[in-house]
Amino acid sequence: QEDQLKHANYFTTNIECDQMNTADSVANKILLKIYGGIGDVLMCLPIIRKLSELHIVDIALRNADNSDIGEWTEEIIQYNPYVNNVYTWNYWTTHLSELRVYRKVVVYNPFPYDQEMFYAQPVHRIDLAAELMGVTDCKPHDINVHLTNDENVWAYNKLELIKNPVVIQPTVLRDPWPNNQGKQIPLEIYPRLFKDFPELTFIGIGTTKGNNGDGMDLGEWDNYIPFMDQTTIRQAISLLKWSKFHIIPDSFL
Repeated sequence: QEDQLKHANYFTTNIECDQMNTADSVANKILLKIYGGIGDVLMCLPIIRKLSELHIVDIALRNADNSDIGEWTEEIIQYNPYVNNVYTWNYWTTHLSELRVYRKVVVYNPFPYDQEMFYAQPVHRIDLAAELMGVTDCKPHDINVHLTNDENVWAYNKLELIKNPVVIQPTVLRDPWPNNQGKQIPLEIYPRLFKDFPELTFIGIGTTKGNNGDGMDLGEWDNYIPFMDQTTIRQAISLLKWSKFHIIPDSFL
């Protein structure tokens, strides 16, 4: 902490003479701090695109070292053409001397507004989040992780080798939170699907790591292929893109 304060004092002392920081400020650069995980980052993608029409956008993410899903959020915006720089929270807080002067700092944290509050008039989550960020006209179909050609080819080839593939994400959400009621498919449903539809091959994506992975072991079945912990988040999204059928709860994907 003492080292961080030294960096901060050094930065504060020299900021007025730092031509690069001055240029960054003139260039209308803003910092978007994203709190949350995969779902929040996915919903933020159309907002980032809109913000980029007005500003040069740098992003600070939550500290991946303290989260099972933090590093995945960084992968989601890895090739986003509307983002200038991406900083993990850990990097941001330990490299104070490399800070830039931003014309505006925007905190993307819609969770307390859209999951812990109730509104008299229904509002789409993405519209609510966009309003908080000061932009409008953000559409769900603008969610784009900009998959590479290699990622698309990988997923297409994987599914081509599997008979009647159905992508599933067997997951337990953050029990016992009341606001998760109705969001998840009971895990006992999946073995019944395997048994009742032997002509289909179910592909499980997700992770068994951390609290969000509890209860994902569905056992061994002739028509079930577990891909958990075997794909990146981008590969999982590629599989969803190229699958003809999928069963996904209101979850991280």
